[in-house]
Amino acid sequence: MLLFLCLQVDDLKSKLASQEVELAQKNEAANKLIQVVGAETEKVSKEKAIADEEEKKVQIITEEVSKKQQDCEEDLAKAEPALKAAQEALNTLNKVPTEKHEIWPQKPRPNPHRMRDATRAQIGTFFL
Repeated sequence: MLLFLCLQVDDLKSKLASQEVELAQKNEAANKLIQVVGAETEKVSKEKAIADEEEKKVQIITEEVSKKQQDCEEDLAKAEPALKAAQEALNTLNKVPTEKHEIWPQKPRPNPHRMRDATRAQIGTFFL
């Protein structure tokens, strides 16, 4: 019986030794995984901080745009009555001829040589 117990103890010792090796390997793998997760967590934290800053900037820009939109809508509301009045005033005018020559006769274009000669005559250098 004692011999049987000794054999069982030796068997358990060998199983324990193999399990300790396996446990050491798993602990090492877990430690490496913890390091990787820690590094990734740090990266994510930094990126989240950057994203939070960007979100604040976007929120400020959104508020500014909303304010400008409201100002523009107010300006438009103020300008629309004047625009309508101007359109009505234009509608009340007599219809004017659409072509320029019907309203004013076209003047001939001045001759540049005549203008040069006239300028020279005025300053006394015509005959030079």
